[in-house]
Amino acid sequence: MDRARENVVLLHGRFPERIDGTLIADLPLCDPNNEGNWMGRTKRELIKRGYEADCPVIRDVWKSAWSEWKCELDRVRIDEGTTLVGWSQGGYALLRYLGETGKKV
Repeated sequence: MDRARENVVLLHGRFPERIDGTLIADLPLCDPNNEGNWMGRTKRELIKRGYEADCPVIRDVWKSAWSEWKCELDRVRIDEGTTLVGWSQGGYALLRYLGETGKKV
C-alpha cells in the first residue's frame, strides 16, 4: 500500500475529571492533539513521514456515552489502510467500534 494513503488513528483513554482540582478539559496538555504529550508528538512525527494521522477528541471522556465515542470515530477514516492505537478506554472503544461496524483494518 502507498504510504501516503496509510492512516493512523490514536485514541486516548479515560482519565479523571479533574487533576489537582482543575477540570481536565481546561488542561491543554491533556488534548491529544497537543504536541506537549505523546499523542500529539506521535501525530506530528507520523505526518512528517507521510501518514495521515488523527487523534479524535472525546469531550468529557469521564462521563461520555458510547454514542459520543462512536460519533467521533465515525468522523475519521478507518479502513484497511488504517493502524489503530488505543490507550486504555480508547483501546476498548476501537475494538467495540470495529465489532459493531464490521470495518477491517
